[in-house]
Amino acid sequence: MKYIKYLSMLAGAAFMFASCQTDVEQPRLSPIEDVAAPVLNAHEDIVINGDNIASEKVTFVCSKVDFGQPVEVTYSLYFSYTPEGGETVDAFVGSSNTNVMTFEKSVLNSAAVNGLGIEANSAADISAYAVASVANLATEKSNAISFNLQTFKALFNHLFLVGAFQDWVIDNALPFWETVAGTGIYETTVEFADDATGFKIPDNRKWDGTERGFAWFDTKSEDITSSDDGNLVLNKGIWTLNVDLNTKSIQATKYTAIDIAGSWDANWGVPIAMKFDSAKGVWRSETAVAGGSEFKVRMNGGWDISYGSAGAAAENLGEFDTLTEGIILEGGDNIKIPEGGNVFVCLHADRTPWVISYEAE
Repeated sequence: MKYIKYLSMLAGAAFMFASCQTDVEQPRLSPIEDVAAPVLNAHEDIVINGDNIASEKVTFVCSKVDFGQPVEVTYSLYFSYTPEGGETVDAFVGSSNTNVMTFEKSVLNSAAVNGLGIEANSAADISAYAVASVANLATEKSNAISFNLQTFKALFNHLFLVGAFQDWVIDNALPFWETVAGTGIYETTVEFADDATGFKIPDNRKWDGTERGFAWFDTKSEDITSSDDGNLVLNKGIWTLNVDLNTKSIQATKYTAIDIAGSWDANWGVPIAMKFDSAKGVWRSETAVAGGSEFKVRMNGGWDISYGSAGAAAENLGEFDTLTEGIILEGGDNIKIPEGGNVFVCLHADRTPWVISYEAE
């Protein structure tokens, strides 16, 4: 009976506690109409050019917003632009968990060029405003400030790849390009035919001391090792190399195969291997394909990773060179070969995004 008595007392206490809990007033945010919108401080004109796009940052400051409780507030910055005779366009720049919002100039340039549609290498009068929010509760946007913004069309820089795969001929070192112009991040996909292939990454096609070996990099991949003479070393295989000069890092991602599969087989089940030309730095189909055929580029001999035509999306990717029309993207549409004779399919994987071109049989 004692146990029943104690259990009854415990149940009663729990009931009283639960009853008290329902009477406690829960913290609530202030009604949105009572929350003052942030006030964005004025900002001077902004100039973006080749010397500062990758190295300088710009800070915008607005007043802190009080939602009535000590909650985490997200502050977001937006650009706004009204072209002559056109409609106003808004573009999201970025967010911060403080009222001091700092962005790289490359981010501002992208928001202006890609988001607002302002032509690169031109100046425009734009405005900016801030929004403070907690979860899905947001204030009205802040006041708008106006300033002049000079945009920039960054030039693509390139590095070189030299190594045992091309007999260390520096004059024929393979160029590879930034993933985004002005960022200092480079990527290329190559094939090494032998284990323990040594290579270095110079700035030029010269032995002038700029060639980077194992000691220069913070290697992010265990696959990359060092030779006795300080070269970077990878075993045989298909490798995507990513080089970040800002962090002095390099990493390597391995693939088993690159091929194309397409309409020359009714079920798209007869792939054609692509082979790497170490002299030209281009991937080329082993056999020619008939004009008018459709195809996609596949990785690892399957469809988990495949690339197709960028189509209309290519218009927003910027100009790289005359190969821009052949831009391909992961998950893109079928790539259609121009009507005519048989051609070899060439893949340029030394740039981002990848590009397809054709070589007559």
